[in-house]
Amino acid sequence: MAGLDWHNNWHVLEAKGRSRSVSTVEVLRAKNQAGRVNSIYGLVPDTTSASVVRLFTNPISVLLDDPDDENQTDTHWEIDPQTFVRLYYAPIKQYLEILGTETYNLQNLEFDVAQFSDDYMIGLLSTFRTQDVVTQEWTRLMQDIKALIGTNELQSLGLGLDGIVLLPSRLFREEII
Repeated sequence: MAGLDWHNNWHVLEAKGRSRSVSTVEVLRAKNQAGRVNSIYGLVPDTTSASVVRLFTNPISVLLDDPDDENQTDTHWEIDPQTFVRLYYAPIKQYLEILGTETYNLQNLEFDVAQFSDDYMIGLLSTFRTQDVVTQEWTRLMQDIKALIGTNELQSLGLGLDGIVLLPSRLFREEII
């Protein structure tokens, strides 16, 4: 897997899940796979990691490790950042389009939200819903969201750095009354 952060840095993660014991060979294989990616769209990934989830333990356990420096093969991925952003947000944009949206304002940020379940609304920062490209405005909004996370007002909200919000329906209904 590869992901783009709000600073336009790429991160590579090779993930494995096992319902039985995990061998050292499987861990090494995951580390080697992650370590082979030397560039994405011409940029060196900021991080490469291997994750092995042990589903047979209670609670489950997760091993997260960096690959060794001696990579056998160079791999260069061609993932356009604009395409990545468009595909990342496509499912939630489609969901909001089908259900129709209402506006929710949170400290000068506007979100398009729709009913997700009886108890929750899901939404996306309005600017992210209407734009498919990473712009300076997009990056600035990501920084605004980062600054908001952890404030008292957000304790009952699920606001991610990606601009996706999950909020209790009662909060939304109280605001529009």
